[in-house]
Amino acid sequence: VGASRAVRTPARTEEDAQVNAAGTPFGMLQILGNTELKPEDLLAYELGYRSQVTTGLSVDIAAFYNVYDNLIIPIPVDPSSFLRIQFENALEAETYGIEIAADWRPLDWWQLRPTFTYLQMRIHAGSTSFSSESIEEESPDHQLSLWSFMNLSDTLELNTGLRFVDALPSVGIPSYFDVDLGITWKPRPHVELSVVGQNLLDGRRPEFASRTIPTQTTEIERGIYALTRWTF
Repeated sequence: VGASRAVRTPARTEEDAQVNAAGTPFGMLQILGNTELKPEDLLAYELGYRSQVTTGLSVDIAAFYNVYDNLIIPIPVDPSSFLRIQFENALEAETYGIEIAADWRPLDWWQLRPTFTYLQMRIHAGSTSFSSESIEEESPDHQLSLWSFMNLSDTLELNTGLRFVDALPSVGIPSYFDVDLGITWKPRPHVELSVVGQNLLDGRRPEFASRTIPTQTTEIERGIYALTRWTF
């Protein structure tokens, strides 16, 4: 059981920004900072349970509930126009969910680590015209992963990771599955040679898009690299 408090001071962008974005359907969009912003505040509550079910299986379960005050968002300076917006402490929110993780050794040389995360957000926009539903859809509701670690011999390891991330509807990011794969060879006690492939199921994909400051959306690409490690 745990309770904690955290405070985030406004970023320099939120206090001092002046961004003029051309090319919007309504003309020039201006985003302004605000030197009167208050710090964002968080109260976090956690409840966890850990059990060694068998010699080869352990399970961790954690539930959380978070309360946020003075959240900072950009809102229209003039409610009748979206062409000039300014950062304000305009939101309150609660988030809650559960995280489950396990560590299972079905065989002496094989280890599995499944994880699951469930997240729900409740945003309160008060009297602002900001869409609270769009913010709630900026974080995935469900995330799953399964990691497999195999010691194929005294010198050879095969590690595989499978993961699923839910969609982010408000920023147009679809859900996705992906796989990472790594092979490690240990020719000597202090030397490791590895080949790793990341994001192998898709050549490239977007994972997040900013709605606060207009920026170019980048995509995560498939990657393959080699690693040499020498310890002494």
